[in-house]
Amino acid sequence: MCFSGLIILVGYAILHMASCMALGMLTTLAGCNGAATLWMMSWVRDDYISAPSADSMLARRCWSAMCAFEWLNRFLKIMHWVFVVLTTVGAVVGTLQVGYMNPGTRIPVTLPTGHRTTISYNCTYPTTTVTAKPTIWFESSPAHGVLDFLGIQLALSTNHSYPACSYDPPNLGWSDALPASLQNDTDYLPALLAALGVQREKRVLVGWGGGLELVVRHAVSLDPNSTVAVIDLDGAPDGIEWADEQRKRGWSEAQRLAFRKQDLRGRARLAQLLLSLGMGL
Repeated sequence: MCFSGLIILVGYAILHMASCMALGMLTTLAGCNGAATLWMMSWVRDDYISAPSADSMLARRCWSAMCAFEWLNRFLKIMHWVFVVLTTVGAVVGTLQVGYMNPGTRIPVTLPTGHRTTISYNCTYPTTTVTAKPTIWFESSPAHGVLDFLGIQLALSTNHSYPACSYDPPNLGWSDALPASLQNDTDYLPALLAALGVQREKRVLVGWGGGLELVVRHAVSLDPNSTVAVIDLDGAPDGIEWADEQRKRGWSEAQRLAFRKQDLRGRARLAQLLLSLGMGL
């Protein structure tokens, strides 16, 4: 435990993640405390004695130190549970304070299996009257929904005058959960379009992540004349993670490259450290 905590501590120190180093420090202290206690018990030679034997000065000193380490161990355990309770309560209180409201609308939908459920969808529309444009429908994996597309939908409707829609798959967000006996299908968009009565409206299908396969399937199975385009949203230039930091911090190209070099070096060092100790990622 002491060794594992030290690895965590050093790894986060290399990556300059001070907020995570406390975990490694606490684990290291607890492990070292346990190791020291075991070493001293080997000198005392009895786990259940209430007082040291008088024949060894080292045994008496070890017994006294064991008492101190026992209280230290109790303190570390108490601190551990204090941290667990505080973080749990903080997460719950923070969620209650925010009180997210459903940005969309719930509508009853009949799935291909015949089961009826309620799906929450969210559509944003242009604020000005313009020539009719196809509605952009976002599709993703069952782990993503309305909240993932709020920003891009707002930009499309406000800046480019495109109506855009997304939805929460069943078992996610504000949509109802499916019964445990019902297969968790992923083909929900056609049923939602039918419930809204917009199967024949012009649309653009945008697939993100696991949604790319779905939009291709929808483009083939639904009315081909209604789907005017299929877009893969996963495309990203090489090094997008460092480009995001560059935009956020206003760096020059040289600063971005320097940050990229430092970041990659830190990743390599951490990987080498873990692999050299026989611990796979």
